[in-house]
Amino acid sequence: MADIVTLTLNPSIDTSTSVDRVAPIYKLRCGAPHRDPGGGGINVARVAIRFGADVEALCAGGGVTGELLRRLIDRAGIPNRIIQVSDETRESFTMFENATEHEYRFVLPGPQLHEEE
Repeated sequence: MADIVTLTLNPSIDTSTSVDRVAPIYKLRCGAPHRDPGGGGINVARVAIRFGADVEALCAGGGVTGELLRRLIDRAGIPNRIIQVSDETRESFTMFENATEHEYRFVLPGPQLHEEE
């Protein structure tokens, strides 16, 4: 067992990108997206690993976004145990506006965990 185990009940797929200017109605042509596994415990695990800690991330994950979460966590080199849940893992979206250097964060709701999960 790892020295540190983090728990993330509501992890997310954190997607970030940039655009020249945010404007209503128009299609906004974004830069290439960057995706990271997110959620408090996963973020802590990532940083702790950078400092050489022995860490395992325990989190809930479900649906198509849960599979993406698993791939992103593995790609980040975070030892993990993902508990399968029936609802989709949440997503968050961050948009950086180049013209003003403002950041806009959109966080979708997470899954409803059922008693058996």
